[in-house]
Amino acid sequence: MVWLTTGAGGFLAAGVAGLIAVAGMLPKQELPRFAPGVPIEAGQWRFVAIGASVGQATPDGRPAKPGRKVLTIELDMTNRTGSSRNDYADPFRLDPALAKVADRPIGYLERDRAILFNLHPDLPERVAIAWEMPADTPVPDMLPVSIYAEVYKAQNNLQGDSGWYAPHEVGTLTLPVAAATPAPDPS
Repeated sequence: MVWLTTGAGGFLAAGVAGLIAVAGMLPKQELPRFAPGVPIEAGQWRFVAIGASVGQATPDGRPAKPGRKVLTIELDMTNRTGSSRNDYADPFRLDPALAKVADRPIGYLERDRAILFNLHPDLPERVAIAWEMPADTPVPDMLPVSIYAEVYKAQNNLQGDSGWYAPHEVGTLTLPVAAATPAPDPS
């Protein structure tokens, strides 16, 4: 009887390995390509990309550090969760060559040019997300940005809590890059 059970387990394992191998050979489904001005649902976020720019100042008007420049993405963004969140930059991943040299992104509210600490639930805001990087870093005229989302689970497997988990790429956004204009004085 033990020999029969062991044999059945071996056949089952071989079958599963075969299915995994066949699945690995199937063509990968291409992810969507998003355009500026089109609403994008990305897990806990909904946003519309307005554009991208490169300049010598942060969105609040402060000059970039010496030898640096600022890459900025402007968006209309809505937090779709039930609580205030500060991970608003997580859906946006720059090309690895840019991400390697860019500082951690900082968000700004467009309405008053203040640094963005939290986006509140269901309160749409126009925001700018900015990365500082070395001034000699080449930025393409058409900026590809990978868009990531998380999945809501009412109960996770480890602690039984609800939340947003498993970040995964949901598409690519391509934005034309313009030269930045100086920020207006909010006063």
